[in-house]
Amino acid sequence: INAEYMGSVFDAAKIILEETVTKTCELVAYWKSIGFVHGVMNTDNMSILGLTLDYGPFGFLTKYDENYSPNPEDEMGRYNYQNQFEAAKWNIARLALAFQSVMNMNDIQSIMAKLYPTYNNKLLDLYRQKLGLATDDCHDGKLVSELLSMLSENDEDYTLFFRGLALFNKDGSYVEDNKVNIFSKERKESWGNWFVLYKKRLSKEDRPDAVRREVMNLVNPRYIPRAWLLEKAIKKAEESDYSMVKELHEVLCNPFNERIDFGWCDENI
Repeated sequence: INAEYMGSVFDAAKIILEETVTKTCELVAYWKSIGFVHGVMNTDNMSILGLTLDYGPFGFLTKYDENYSPNPEDEMGRYNYQNQFEAAKWNIARLALAFQSVMNMNDIQSIMAKLYPTYNNKLLDLYRQKLGLATDDCHDGKLVSELLSMLSENDEDYTLFFRGLALFNKDGSYVEDNKVNIFSKERKESWGNWFVLYKKRLSKEDRPDAVRREVMNLVNPRYIPRAWLLEKAIKKAEESDYSMVKELHEVLCNPFNERIDFGWCDENI
């Protein structure tokens, strides 16, 4: 602490706790925005630097399910998709207790009170990016909330929906894409009014559709490590064929780029 901060140990502890709150909230918000579930968020599996580490039974959402957990031992859902922020908050509270000897309780409580607004503001900002919104609007929170409800009710693929949403135009039309098509007649009927609200919201944006589409494709991945892909790659590797392991590694190092050079990339994944 003394090597990193030139003030007193009390000032240093306050700064460290503040930064840990900020970095952790931003990290967990990013996890949620891309559908990532860590799986085992024990205190020793969290970093004060806001890093993703020590994830074992991790997973990504396929169908939007707030109760999803890739950890078969997490029967109570303590670390499931929806509860990751609460788990992070609990972990930070344990860290704050360890700082009691070098911080007063008022400072600790003041810092802990920043958890919810820091997390919620970051998460809303990330969803704005996923929706291709460059400006803020007081109704954006409701737009996102209704979107997530519709994803849940209609068993939508979380990753592919946001990827496909980039194809939507301000005038309500959409770009045809055989690989990622979320604009079927049945879907529009089941989704009711949400696409109307989204079109109205896009009308407040100045960016052309093509620019918005490009930006959205930089934050909404095309590929995630789906369980069936990993299982297929593992099975091949057990037979001394590591080709798919190498292909997956290459694709997932750049998950936002559309690929056509591997056969399984042509499938609707």
